[in-house]
Amino acid sequence: MSYKEQNRVLPHIFTICLLVLFFQAPSVLPATTLTSVVPENQKGSGSVEDVEVGASETNQALTGASREFLLHLPKYDLEDCGSACSEEPPGLPESPEVYPQASMLARHTIHPLKSGNEDYRKAVSLFLSGRTNEALAVLSKERLWQQSTEIEKPREEVARNWTLRGELLAAKLDFDGAAHAYGEAVRFAPDSYDSWFAYSFFHEERLHFKIAREGYEKALTLARVRGKDEDVGIILNNLGNLHYAERRMVEAREAYEEALKIRRDLASKNPKDYLLDVAKTLNNLGVLHRGEKNTAEARRAYEEVLKIHRQLAVKNADVYLLDVAKTLNNLSVLHRDEKNTAEARRVCEEALKIHRQLAAQNPDIYLPEVAKTLNNLGVLQRAEKHTTEAQQSYDEALKIHRQLAARNPVVYLPAVAKTLNNLGNLHYAEKRMVEARRAYEEALKIQRRLANKNQDAYLANVARTLNNLGNLHYAEKRRAEAWQTYEETLKIRRQLATRNPVVYLPVVAKTLNNIGNLHYSEKHMAEAQQIYEESLRIHRQLATRNPDVYLSGVARTLNNLGNLHYSEKHMFEAQQVYEEALKIRRELAANNTEDYLPDVARTLNSLGNLYRDENRLDEAREVYEESLRIYRAFAERSPAAYEHYVAKVQDHLAGIP
Repeated sequence: MSYKEQNRVLPHIFTICLLVLFFQAPSVLPATTLTSVVPENQKGSGSVEDVEVGASETNQALTGASREFLLHLPKYDLEDCGSACSEEPPGLPESPEVYPQASMLARHTIHPLKSGNEDYRKAVSLFLSGRTNEALAVLSKERLWQQSTEIEKPREEVARNWTLRGELLAAKLDFDGAAHAYGEAVRFAPDSYDSWFAYSFFHEERLHFKIAREGYEKALTLARVRGKDEDVGIILNNLGNLHYAERRMVEAREAYEEALKIRRDLASKNPKDYLLDVAKTLNNLGVLHRGEKNTAEARRAYEEVLKIHRQLAVKNADVYLLDVAKTLNNLSVLHRDEKNTAEARRVCEEALKIHRQLAAQNPDIYLPEVAKTLNNLGVLQRAEKHTTEAQQSYDEALKIHRQLAARNPVVYLPAVAKTLNNLGNLHYAEKRMVEARRAYEEALKIQRRLANKNQDAYLANVARTLNNLGNLHYAEKRRAEAWQTYEETLKIRRQLATRNPVVYLPVVAKTLNNIGNLHYSEKHMAEAQQIYEESLRIHRQLATRNPDVYLSGVARTLNNLGNLHYSEKHMFEAQQVYEEALKIRRELAANNTEDYLPDVARTLNSLGNLYRDENRLDEAREVYEESLRIYRAFAERSPAAYEHYVAKVQDHLAGIP
């Protein structure tokens, strides 16, 4: 079957495999909840920052960098593009595994059409009829080991059987068994590109980044030796996703750019078959640019992706209209990043309209997309303080997710927990603490149950919701409960960081900051200082590798330390850390005014308080006036968010003789 024919038939086969998995799935399937960090928690004359109240999850558009819906297929390259839609702190990957499993199994339904392997054909047939256990019996370890000794059996054929066994076991969440099967495939056929690809993809999904990277590099070498530009492009694209997940931004960009060059060359000769691949890698580059705050480059990439998808959808709306909607979603998130909420909402509403249109024709497949986009719209409405509309969007999303979970809890309970978490955030922001607690506790109950079956996929989500509950307890002065939830959060995140420091050390640092804030509020100054300093060490370590992403965390923690020193009248130490924080924030604001200039104003205000208390009144007036100018400029565009800061600085200035 040609590449063109495979591309045409695979989406339909994928849908069949997805439905098979839905109807025979085991008791729990992994997914995730995404979190966000809300503005700083104001304390007295300074600001204690980085209280993480998380969670406006947004729909992942075709993902590779964040992995909601990865379809990295060795030959047919339906791998999904990176998503720009996560509101979480960078680096918390998403892995609802039914989609990658369905995609890999879809690949195997094509092979029997040309394969002479009777066991392989029989196993695929059994799987498609919903008899996965019988399919595994056909591909038992004993039978495959026996085939490995038969000289007449081609090594590639035996390796393919091992790979199919691995994918069937992964579909049943037997990840240890699946890892063994994939390992046997590459051991038996070390020169097989397909075996190395499947092995690497599996380990990427399990967040075994080092193993996955080594496997992809072997697959890349094999693809280059064979002169298969198409396969080289696939591997480079996936390596870019992997580097992105590990925050290796330079390597990610190099991989994406080489993949894009290859795919543009292929598309120039055969746009019908390869133009979509150009869009995928462009989308991943857009994700990378957004992650590095290069919003202009991200917008250019997304707009070219949207142009391609609209062009393809004109010819085949059934196949490509969904891609249009997902790219609109990415653009919506980018507009939100740029504080262009009106345009973000307009684009999101167009995406929702497309998803509703698709769901009217095929609700089983597309109703979840409606719910996700409603959730995104709720995020935007909440950001615009349209809380009634936000709750309506979240409520409709939750109703759909509950309806889907009633039929298939395996697949959709994680989405119920996500939406509950977002509702909890909305209630929290509106000071409806009883409703917020009820939503968080239901989300946590679901996530604990999921994590009991699959810690790799869900333990991070437990920690996020615990952290949200800790913030709620903190706000309600329920200090004992706040201690308990923050400490459990920190324990989980430290555990996760020992296995994957690149991904989880940043949230360890954030949790330490929250615990430091709690110590600070209870006047445990020595403990608060110790915790802040550990958080600062982590942030500095992260910023050494990736300053664009983590320098802001250094500045936040320095500002917290400054507040602590200030409250203890250690003015020299306070001034030192405030000035370092201010220097970093000015540098960040020079490149990104919208995100970082308010932080400059915050630290200026803290310095003004210090100068005032030391009777350095001219210096105090100077920094207060600069802080006031910044706050006034932002208050003109967003009065609800900044007018109280304006009033506070005006009061400080009025107090100077």
